[in-house]
Amino acid sequence: MSPIAGKRVGRALCIGVEAEADARTFATIAQQRGFVPPALLLGERATRAAVRSKLDEMAAVSEPGDLFLLTFSGHGGRTKLPVRSGAPEPVGLWQLYDGSLHDEQLKSDLGRFRPGVRVLVLSDNCSGGIPSLRASQLTESLSASVLVLAACQNDQYADGTGLPGHFAHVFSCTLNGGTFDGAYPQFHQALCGRMPAYQKPDYYRVGVPDATFEAQRPFTI
Repeated sequence: MSPIAGKRVGRALCIGVEAEADARTFATIAQQRGFVPPALLLGERATRAAVRSKLDEMAAVSEPGDLFLLTFSGHGGRTKLPVRSGAPEPVGLWQLYDGSLHDEQLKSDLGRFRPGVRVLVLSDNCSGGIPSLRASQLTESLSASVLVLAACQNDQYADGTGLPGHFAHVFSCTLNGGTFDGAYPQFHQALCGRMPAYQKPDYYRVGVPDATFEAQRPFTI
């Protein structure tokens, strides 16, 4: 179905590597909330080239006022890359099928989204997802408004032994079919209240501040 001219559109890219069921959970939630059928990149299809190509495609079609949802479910971590000063700088990593996608690459991809576009990133992996994306040096080139919900803090692991899909399950239960009556900050607090102490979800904003976006119910197109 083609979007109606002048109407806000919700689009989604859901990525899953060794956590395909969780990616499908987020895609299902998006479709239930009125998004166009989400793009799914699972397992061996979730390569760096495929992910970045799809992000480029989504940026090209997203108009001001639209909502783009990007989810990653899989392994994450942190490493250190040299910077101009010579000192190593920690960056977050998403482990895709054929290698890692780090913060600088993701920042470049998100930088293609136009002003007025709302972007919601759900990072369901260890080490806080994309921890250094919140650094001003990495976000000053973003034109869109970006909210990030990560499955855990920078120094934590996502899920404990025997708890596959913990964050995705709690996320779905808290959203409660879209009936959750609160804004994104309240939704984050509700998630924290349902998760164990060893895994507390993180929440932050990057790019252009948008108080209206933050004040909306989660997944509101």
